[in-house]
Amino acid sequence: MRVSQFADLDEARAYYLALADHAAQAAFEKSGYLATVHDIKHREALAGGGPLLEREAAQSGEKSADLAARVLERRQEMETALAAIEVSRIDTRRRIRDAADIATMYAALAEHKAALAAL
Repeated sequence: MRVSQFADLDEARAYYLALADHAAQAAFEKSGYLATVHDIKHREALAGGGPLLEREAAQSGEKSADLAARVLERRQEMETALAAIEVSRIDTRRRIRDAADIATMYAALAEHKAALAAL
């Protein structure tokens, strides 16, 4: 990495803050289709059933109640993962803002990416 890549620390800070946000987004990227399907399944599971869950249960041969329970369990796992991603992103942004030099910003981003990869 060449330090001369940035005009000053403010430019470097903005660059690394954007990269921290991008890494968090990439750690939990879903297509609009999948996000919508998962949201509908979650709402149906909370309601005790619905057309999408009923069709999936019929197709898979699984009991609707078992499928709904699994959907709720996976939703909790997803929310836990999202919380970990957000905590890492917030901590990384704080470390980048507080950094006195580019090497420290780079290290904060590298640690953030490693933490996200471990999820």
